[in-house]
Amino acid sequence: MRLFLLSLTLVLLTGCAAHRYAKKAEKFDEAGLYKDAAEFYYESVKRKRTKVETKLGLQKNGQLVLNDLLTEFEKDYQQNETQEAVYSYEAAKNYHDKVAGVGVDLTFPDRYHAYYDEVKNTFIADKYIEASEHLDREEFDKAATIFKEIVRISPNYKDARRKLETAVYEPHYRKANNYFDEGQYRSAYYLFEQIAQETGGYKDATNLQQEAREKGTIDILIPALEISGTARRTNPVSLSEITNAIAEQQNPFINIVDKSAFSQNKIKNRDGSYNLKALNLAGVEAVLHVQINDVKKIEGKTHVKTERGYIKEVHVYKDDEGVERKKETFSKTTYKVYNKTNSASVRMSYKMLSTATASLMITDDLKDTRTDAVEFGRYQGDLKKLVPGYWKSRKYDSDEDVIHDNTYRIRQLRRLMNASDKITKVSYLLESAADNVVARLASAVDNYNPEN
Repeated sequence: MRLFLLSLTLVLLTGCAAHRYAKKAEKFDEAGLYKDAAEFYYESVKRKRTKVETKLGLQKNGQLVLNDLLTEFEKDYQQNETQEAVYSYEAAKNYHDKVAGVGVDLTFPDRYHAYYDEVKNTFIADKYIEASEHLDREEFDKAATIFKEIVRISPNYKDARRKLETAVYEPHYRKANNYFDEGQYRSAYYLFEQIAQETGGYKDATNLQQEAREKGTIDILIPALEISGTARRTNPVSLSEITNAIAEQQNPFINIVDKSAFSQNKIKNRDGSYNLKALNLAGVEAVLHVQINDVKKIEGKTHVKTERGYIKEVHVYKDDEGVERKKETFSKTTYKVYNKTNSASVRMSYKMLSTATASLMITDDLKDTRTDAVEFGRYQGDLKKLVPGYWKSRKYDSDEDVIHDNTYRIRQLRRLMNASDKITKVSYLLESAADNVVARLASAVDNYNPEN
């Protein structure tokens, strides 16, 4: 029903708009202002195509507008103004097609099409020579602008498309080659990739893209995880998780080397330091040292507190005159409030060393802490009668006793009583913390760019 009403509303609004435009068009038509009349008739017909009078108004006034545009074209044609003639013909053709789009056909004599074909060929031939000369002089921007115009008007003219491709992409291709020659392989790779994707393979851009990737790739060895401190008792991070996280970044310039291909003496010297020279000779370009420094798991204790409140009873009775009355009484009671907090944290440090220079490529100390806490209340009696408050003694009344019998405080108490007693397990908190530090490490490796 709602969809039907919405559709009906849209129909009514569209019809009202069409009527308003038609009224304005009629006034311009009566005044002989056919250009304005044609535009308003067009807007009216566009919104409602079934009204014959409006379509006839558009046909009459639109034809006058089209005649003016065709006259302008013929004048340019007769004066051999080839470029102006091409553009004035396009203006007339576009207007004709615009009106035809709302179902009104205007007369467009065939001779104008013949005139256009003649002047278009002359225009394109001249422009082709001009653009080719710009291209020969390596004035790529100027050549591209003209070749785009040629291809727009005549998509299959000679080799205009190929020359347009050259004018647009040759500067990018040369820039990518400069990056390559300067050892900026990542910049070269991405520019070659753009060229290859947009052109389907300009020159040897695809091959050079692959070569840039091969030269720019960093082969990284992660020898092992070093575990220290409290992490020795519980280590939530594995070497495979780190490797997988880095691989998931899908960085074309990062390759994690299989450490099983290296003996221990090739990885480390006798003093425990990394044998960077041997690794470099073996094709490894960086060593990623990862250390798990601290792991904490805290299973919180459940704390229970006895709170004081009241049971509210409502008694209905009749007074001496037989009128029904209500009387509220409050009796003292207690309920329980429980709270618990679980937490876990992981601290991990890393550093990536160049095997060629022993310089530090990236390093950081990462820590993540996750916590979850619950607080809830429980009452054995009728919760609907429970009212928050305080009393000093169950046996005796005191000036310190207070009853919070109001909507806000009762709503707070109900919310506490209905709260969930579920809490996230420490093992899950630890896993989440570990995932976070691993993801940050992987992101740092992914973001490392030697060209910056």
